[in-house]
Amino acid sequence: MAIKGSIPAFDFKDYLEKKDYVGALAVLDSGYCDHLTNVDRLLWIAYCSFRLKHYNRSKDVYLELLSGMHEDAPLEIGLYIAIVHFYLGSYLDAEKAALSVLEDSELKHRILLHISRALGDETKVAKYRQYLRDSKQDALSAAAIELYRGRYKETADVYEMMIAQQRDDCALNVYLAECYFKMDCYDLSLEALSVYSRAFPDSTIAANVKACNMFRLCDAKAALEVLETHCDEKTIRENELIRHNMVVFNEGEKALKVFPGLVHKVPEARLNLAIYYFRNGEIDAADELLDGFDGTCPQSHVVLGILNTMIGQVKRSEEYLKQAQSHFQSVGNSPSERDTILGRQCMVSSLFLLKEYEDAVIYLGLSLILLDFTGCPPHRITADFVFFAIMVPTKQDSVKPYLASDDSFNWNYGIALAASGKFDEALEALQFVSKESLKSDLAYVLWIAKCWLMNDAPEKAWECLDTDDNATSYELLQLIANECYKIGGHQFLYSARAFNALFDIDKFPDYLNGLTGASVGLFRYLVVRMKGSTITREDLDALTEVIEMLENSSSHKCRTIAKTILKWRTQHACSQ
Repeated sequence: MAIKGSIPAFDFKDYLEKKDYVGALAVLDSGYCDHLTNVDRLLWIAYCSFRLKHYNRSKDVYLELLSGMHEDAPLEIGLYIAIVHFYLGSYLDAEKAALSVLEDSELKHRILLHISRALGDETKVAKYRQYLRDSKQDALSAAAIELYRGRYKETADVYEMMIAQQRDDCALNVYLAECYFKMDCYDLSLEALSVYSRAFPDSTIAANVKACNMFRLCDAKAALEVLETHCDEKTIRENELIRHNMVVFNEGEKALKVFPGLVHKVPEARLNLAIYYFRNGEIDAADELLDGFDGTCPQSHVVLGILNTMIGQVKRSEEYLKQAQSHFQSVGNSPSERDTILGRQCMVSSLFLLKEYEDAVIYLGLSLILLDFTGCPPHRITADFVFFAIMVPTKQDSVKPYLASDDSFNWNYGIALAASGKFDEALEALQFVSKESLKSDLAYVLWIAKCWLMNDAPEKAWECLDTDDNATSYELLQLIANECYKIGGHQFLYSARAFNALFDIDKFPDYLNGLTGASVGLFRYLVVRMKGSTITREDLDALTEVIEMLENSSSHKCRTIAKTILKWRTQHACSQ
């Protein structure tokens, strides 16, 4: 029989077994834990706070225990403080805290190993790695380092071996799922993940990994459905990885609101914020964000390669383009990336910058699939909202209908073909580009216009002038004027038109000379052709147009040529 006014007893460990850290913390904070010493209670409060990602409170509790007020506090508290600093991104403070613990231990060596990796100090990584032993925790740490280095196959082998030995440890399947994800084996990733999800159906980590897989296998909508089904609003709002990926899956919506605050917490946030700046033409902002940032993983080399390419093109700087080529080549030649989709795509970019277009065509001519790059630290997966056309060796016809709608692939493949002189194939690829922002780009306009000219369709190239961009029109007129002049034949008419339009804009004498030369070229072409056939109405109309352009000029030489052409045209018009 309960005594009136008594308070029921709660065992905080019941909440821990259910992973209800909020409930456990509430019991611990209430003080109804008479069976615990004050030191043990504080240790559990710090632990629960840590699991709830309340890192600052966890740190404050550990510091209180370390203050000397609690004589029976364990000596390894400095290591716990180091772990909290690590998760706060304060790696130097984490290293200082770990080194303050004089006694060596496996935990101390593991912590210092991961801190050294985060600081990019490979000398210390090698030093602390040699202290690892055969324990499960040490094996997981070694695998995590390999995963950071992009050695996904080797890491997957470690996890598979551990799973075979410890089938009851479901968490290992999450790590294996991440490796498969990084190896582009999405079905295998989902299969490994299902083992963990059956045991923990409400896991946010599992939901995040599944969403990333669905993003690759299906689309952003499918990925969003996974997160929205498994994560409540509070989780979406408070979980940094989920918030990050929600922006990714929403194609960058709220990027400026979310990414800046995650730059020092989620490694991919810096890269994705830079990509957001790229997409919006804010190259200076991207340059400032990445200033002093070194390529520590394949994805960071890709982003730095894009940045240097964009700056190099804007500033016409060979130095920036050389740096960009180096970044792309480092990924393409990397032993861990050489045979991956990302590695081959980077090799194509490197070949483009080296102007080795025929080799680029060989790469791009293989079958491709769509993929966006992502950088994933151990035990957590994030996605990225930039799409690339990247290749895998498979039968071309099996995926060609899918590739036909991929703007990135058709853009790169078309330009590489054109630069290699394969203008008919290039034209076919470039015509598949559908995104208006790409079709209005100067590079696209000039290349597709040249393809039309080289496929003997100057009228189609002329139609490309239908634009409000004066700079694009001017560049295109120069292309048509010079290319049609070199091709000759009936394309002399379009050369004359272009030179005439350029002269109206600039009054540059060379443009007038071009008009004269193209007009004479067309006239000579028709005279020679007349010897074996009759002149057509289209030929007479072309001569009429040329005559009008010459007569409208202020040059005596042009008017003289116009009279000669007019006399010949009149004679043959009558004979027709």
